[in-house]
Amino acid sequence: MIDEIGTLRNIEKYVYSAANHDLPIFDEYWEFEQLDVAKWEEILDGAGTGTFTTIADEGVMFYQLVTGAAADNDAILNSKYRWQVIPSMFGDANLPFTSLSLEFMARFVDVALTSNQYVTLGFTEAKNNDNDAAAGNDIAAFVFKATDTLNTRTSVNGTDEDTDVSAGITLTDWNLYQIVVAEDVIYFYINKTPVAAHVTTIPDMAMYLLFGTRAEGAAATTLDLGLTRAWYQE
Repeated sequence: MIDEIGTLRNIEKYVYSAANHDLPIFDEYWEFEQLDVAKWEEILDGAGTGTFTTIADEGVMFYQLVTGAAADNDAILNSKYRWQVIPSMFGDANLPFTSLSLEFMARFVDVALTSNQYVTLGFTEAKNNDNDAAAGNDIAAFVFKATDTLNTRTSVNGTDEDTDVSAGITLTDWNLYQIVVAEDVIYFYINKTPVAAHVTTIPDMAMYLLFGTRAEGAAATTLDLGLTRAWYQE
């Protein structure tokens, strides 16, 4: 009996330790129906707003970012802390993690009103939504390009690697986006379908989570952010 109890205790200790190895994990289900200031920072220009909301007939809780109705007004939500977007690290056999994943649900309410260079959804070196490589902002994210097309983009020191992933995607619908940072590659998925793998120009640094948009002219534009989570894989 003593041996059985001792064995059981050892198993419990192992299970508890294994569960903790899966941390850190970031999750946002909007269950508190407000912005958690321990997780997020918000940038709102002019009359921009950030509001928890829900649509009864859809049963979806989400956070809605709305820019001011003026050209170049930003609405940005970024994580307070950074994540290791470092493919070279995940290839090191002496480290505990093998990849980093980010998943989030998002939709755009009025695509034509957005400023393409300032739509960024994913990882970014700086707390701004400028996705143009010329700005020197290293990123690994979903972005807009000319004519409101959705692209995956990785940027390093002023050089972009882009993939047009707009085919078959309705941006005004809820879509599930995923970015996976693995050994020497960053994968992108939409609605669980692989859409791009970047291996040439990929960042190798700690980055913030960021979701941001900007008004193109004198009209507000809206970005809705749904369920969101990020985690390292052992």
